[in-house]
Amino acid sequence: MAKVSRVEWLAKIEELTQAQNWEERDKFYELEAGTIHLETLIYLKVWESDYIIKTLYEFVRLLEGKPYDWYFKVKESARDTEGTATRQDIIRKHIRNKLESLSPILFNAVKASYLTQLRNSIAHSYFIFQSDYMQLGNDIANDPHSQLIAISFSEWADKFHKTMMIYNGVIGILNRARQYNHELLERQNNIAEVFVTDIRPGKGTYTLQVVYDPDFKRFSYAQ
Repeated sequence: MAKVSRVEWLAKIEELTQAQNWEERDKFYELEAGTIHLETLIYLKVWESDYIIKTLYEFVRLLEGKPYDWYFKVKESARDTEGTATRQDIIRKHIRNKLESLSPILFNAVKASYLTQLRNSIAHSYFIFQSDYMQLGNDIANDPHSQLIAISFSEWADKFHKTMMIYNGVIGILNRARQYNHELLERQNNIAEVFVTDIRPGKGTYTLQVVYDPDFKRFSYAQ
């Protein structure tokens, strides 16, 4: 845990800048760059995680009143013929854009934290630190999603903190949902019905009875 707040940290840098103490100020930049290096690994872990992306995707479908997508699959590339979409399209089109009308707060958090160009730059270690900026080396003039040349440490802090807020929110919702289901199923003798949408010809929709194991907190087919 940080010993000083972000505000205090920036105030100290400003103090050193005003005093023209460049050597000490640059030490602050170097220390922060080292911290950001570690944070980029966490950022990548969140936005590359099929589990997190799938959870957000299904959560948005739930908000839309749509059934669970049993056939969800991340395409590894745009050339894949099977799958829901690529990671970047799922995040932008199936999660972020749909949240604009469903949950403006979450929409703004995803919009502010996730950038395809930034994620790709981190994934391929295609960035360097210069002063208090992260210089990205993958800007493309004719690509509307790759226009960034650099972001400041403060901009990074905002994106990283919002990413962690989203991650903690996802884990928190899942934990509360599991506890709610645990208590609900306890009152139902640990029997539940799952609504299944089968897209195979002649299958359609049906309910499937499952049994909940309260000790291991897992489901199995009813025998």
